[in-house]
Amino acid sequence: ATTDPVWQGMTFQFTATGPSTTLAFRSLEPGTNFGPLIDNVNVVESVPEPSTVALVAIGLLAVGSQHRRVERKFRSTR
Repeated sequence: ATTDPVWQGMTFQFTATGPSTTLAFRSLEPGTNFGPLIDNVNVVESVPEPSTVALVAIGLLAVGSQHRRVERKFRSTR
């Protein structure tokens, strides 16, 4: 049996498809005392796409504009 794990450097990029995602790592090397080992993991928060931010901004502008129209109409009927 191997007493010292042999490290292989690998880089993967993974994008989760939901708020919770499971990753599984398996060792394919028979006769070792070690299971799969993982080190130096970085988790990065996703950044909204610029188009998403623009869409939200346009929506807020539309809501604000509609609110002003309703407010003006209400004041003119008094």
